[in-house]
Amino acid sequence: MAVMKGPVASPVSGSASAPAAVSSLSCDWTSSASLVAQIQAEKLIVPDVVAQCANICQVAFNSTSAPGALAGEGIIISYFIQVALVCLFGALFPILIWLFNVFSWKVAIRRTPLLRKLQKSVYEINAFFSISLLVASIVRWRQAPSVMETVLISYVVWTQLLILTTMLFGQLSDNVMNKANLTWHWQLYYFAICIAQLATSCVVEVPHPGIYQDLAKQCHSQYGFTNLSALLPASEKGLMTLKWDIIGALGGLAIGIIGGVFAKMLLKFTPAWLRKHGEVTFLITILLLNITSAVANAVVTGNLRDTLRELSGDQLPDNGWSYGQITAILLWVPFFWGIAKETFS
Repeated sequence: MAVMKGPVASPVSGSASAPAAVSSLSCDWTSSASLVAQIQAEKLIVPDVVAQCANICQVAFNSTSAPGALAGEGIIISYFIQVALVCLFGALFPILIWLFNVFSWKVAIRRTPLLRKLQKSVYEINAFFSISLLVASIVRWRQAPSVMETVLISYVVWTQLLILTTMLFGQLSDNVMNKANLTWHWQLYYFAICIAQLATSCVVEVPHPGIYQDLAKQCHSQYGFTNLSALLPASEKGLMTLKWDIIGALGGLAIGIIGGVFAKMLLKFTPAWLRKHGEVTFLITILLLNITSAVANAVVTGNLRDTLRELSGDQLPDNGWSYGQITAILLWVPFFWGIAKETFS
């Protein structure tokens, strides 16, 4: 394992003695769950517990077994492909087609049917890939994975929710900006998956995140252990998800009502160019924000996966490239095969 960066026998803490409740610890926990349960039940002071038990960091965060399939090479590569193609064909595509038409770029306009064909392929493949990731996330979470793997699963679910809403909003924006036909069966399908991803994101969470935050900080400061505090959630992620979803929905409803009531008054103070292009400007802004958020989530997920591999001693799920990992990559082959056929035909 390459996670302890320095000696573990002598903590940096200046405390020479521990409270009575801590001095009797056996430090023989078999899992992070039993460790956190004892800290919570006996109301132990985390810095003192960490100072007394040199093995606590490995118990809390290291894993003796390989992480689940979601951390595998094939799924991670497929995940990055998904993020890239969704940003391009889900969010950026409507903007590019609109610019082609605005500036009458004839060469690009002639290529629009081909681009729409590729866009349809991305929508279809992405829908099934998101389902497979959702099922894999739920199955792995029910197997009680390590703390950091739980964080990885939660980010994967969050990113899938963001990707699906981007695809939904991208198609609606394409309809408004470029008069593209809406495929309602795909809209309903994506909406249903969004609801499932939202429900999953409210459930998949790190238990007692405050205790794990304190453990991560103390392990880093006292033993030079890998700093994990920035990667751990500061509160119950599921409850925060539900809370902010409700706040966002109520806020959006309030803004819509106020805008409708005072629409005429607001138009008097709105510049002419904004009245003409305000809707398109709003759509482009939201689409660009979605791209930024998706890329940021992908970067964090990649960092989490690297940290998880480090904590598990560079072990790979399924001994590397298993059937599932290869299948995850092959899902995107029809898209790239379509590009190759159109390029050489």
